[in-house]
Amino acid sequence: MKKIIATFTVFIGLLNASGGKAVYQKYCASCHNFSMESADMATMKAPPFLEVAHRVKAHYPRKKEFIRFVIDYIQNPSRDKGLCMPMAFKRFGVMPPIGKSMNAKERKAVAEYLYSSSKKRGFCQAHGG
Repeated sequence: MKKIIATFTVFIGLLNASGGKAVYQKYCASCHNFSMESADMATMKAPPFLEVAHRVKAHYPRKKEFIRFVIDYIQNPSRDKGLCMPMAFKRFGVMPPIGKSMNAKERKAVAEYLYSSSKKRGFCQAHGG
């Protein structure tokens, strides 16, 4: 029985992640490339998705707080709440409140996808940062 519950939990997590990926692609990918190669840095519109994931995870390591922060921030972004380095705010400014265009399920799905993506190597990690 425990094995069935564990398998079901993993399956549900994968469904949420795949739903989150679709939300990311619909709302976020036009500005936040998933990852970034150094050759692409000149054309970036916003920090790469993986770097956002790592920065948020550094401040909110627990999943529940991470998701709560992301859901709030994408609806009500501000420099005061932002976790970007000052140079990122200088270059990109504060993101628009794109989360207001999403329904509650989409906001949660993209927050969970961001959380699950924080386990992958981002640009800074791959380049010694």
